[in-house]
Amino acid sequence: MMVSFIRYGWLLLICPLSRAQSSDPLAYVDPFIGTTRSNVYTRWGNEGGTYPGAVAPWGAMQLTPETKRTGGYDYKDSTICFFSCYHHMSGYPNGSAGRMRIMPVVGAFDGARTGSGAGAAATDIGGMNTGRPFRHEDERAMPGYYRVRLADDGTVVETTVSERVGIFRMSFPSGVTPRVFIGGAGANVALQFNRAYVKEQVSDNGMVLRFSADTGVLIIRVSVSSLGEASAQKNIARETDGLTFEQVCERTQAAWRKQLGVVEVDDPDEVHKKIFYTALYHSLLLPWIISDVDGQYRGQDGSVHVTRGQYEYGGFSPWDTFRSLHPLLCLLFPDRQQDMVLSMMDVYRQTGYLPSDPMTGNHAVAVIADSWIKGIRGFDSAEAYAAMRKGVIDTPYREKDRTVYRQLGYIPSTYPESVTRTVE
Repeated sequence: MMVSFIRYGWLLLICPLSRAQSSDPLAYVDPFIGTTRSNVYTRWGNEGGTYPGAVAPWGAMQLTPETKRTGGYDYKDSTICFFSCYHHMSGYPNGSAGRMRIMPVVGAFDGARTGSGAGAAATDIGGMNTGRPFRHEDERAMPGYYRVRLADDGTVVETTVSERVGIFRMSFPSGVTPRVFIGGAGANVALQFNRAYVKEQVSDNGMVLRFSADTGVLIIRVSVSSLGEASAQKNIARETDGLTFEQVCERTQAAWRKQLGVVEVDDPDEVHKKIFYTALYHSLLLPWIISDVDGQYRGQDGSVHVTRGQYEYGGFSPWDTFRSLHPLLCLLFPDRQQDMVLSMMDVYRQTGYLPSDPMTGNHAVAVIADSWIKGIRGFDSAEAYAAMRKGVIDTPYREKDRTVYRQLGYIPSTYPESVTRTVE
């Protein structure tokens, strides 16, 4: 494979390019890669944790099907239980499972059987109990767009997105009354429909909306904001008002072409290109944008803040991303990486500590230090040093580890995760 890119003064060259790539990089992205289980078993299972649905680069909304009642998409399945709208941790165990569920329904809606447990939202709601059948030949996925035809009545569901808004387009066959389940839409969610509706049924887990039988195509726009429904409505208005489904899709796909196009690949092997561009695509899904169109967001201290960069980011998991993701972003997308460092520092300002995760170590330290070394300097170095130092020597829940480490020079096996905690 011959790869080159030049961006922001950086140059990487692996074999001279004999010709510029002329193909659309979107053609080499396969969002279905990673959507089933592998033969390699780990402590966290063996699923790929990716999802095939529509998402913008670092987008807050990810509209994707889920084939499991308990959540998640597996390519080996042949039924879809619902679509979810956001908070998909791509590449994580169960990373294809998200929040807020939307699904066209068939048959009876048995509100009495929906229950109230964690997995109850996908119970016996008009076909969501066992899932609605589909065939992969009737399914299509590419950056910014997803489509599937449900095999039981021919309903077609399409999704596209902007950075903060998701759009469903549902095409119902003649004679089919459009009915849609909405679940998990809390006070921070805004929904817009292109048709009037009536609430057919309501339960603890959501509601079924019925639209008149002659409505044809149904458009649903959805956004989520940490500041509430009014801010989510503002996201919808600013990013999608006056635009058709196709126009939003085209704009998002243009954004993907721009981001993926920072690297040009010249290789006669099409499989190599697919592997490369799909991996790059997956690298631009986390962390995701959490600020609204006006730059406001609710911080981890519960207060409203305004982003100091172009975007505020969340969904950090430094243990997973410090080794390769953030170093890649430093090289290819330094402006984005700088905003991510500022966002990490905002977490420090709001909580007293840099973001970590349930894993061991303080890997935001490596992320910030590597960014500085690679020339990303748009943040206060003294404040960053203070935050990094505090995270290493003054993390309350690691006090016992530190005490025994100072005594022995290592953490013994009588402590949980002793080896990794000693190393880190």
